[in-house]
Amino acid sequence: SICDRMLDLREPFFRGHYVDRRFEGTTKLKKVGEVLTQDLSYAALDVNNGSMVGDLWYEMVNTEDINQANQISINLQKYCNMDTTSLITIYQFLKNL
Repeated sequence: SICDRMLDLREPFFRGHYVDRRFEGTTKLKKVGEVLTQDLSYAALDVNNGSMVGDLWYEMVNTEDINQANQISINLQKYCNMDTTSLITIYQFLKNL
């Protein structure tokens, strides 16, 4: 099944199989991805923290302002794209070890 083929990309870092001082003691994928590639940074995004996503989603689906909803949608898509890029970067890094 697909579940049997799923893997948690955080595990090698969480378990201490790969450590880098630039992780600053955390194994969050956002931090790991930023360390593994210098081109990856959430800092410039309007949505740059996963804790913002739920509130913004709620605001997007409940606002009557279509322009505001569209802008939130764009910002959430950029954040999700960065997450996906980070996961791909981490996967490729681990694969090449």
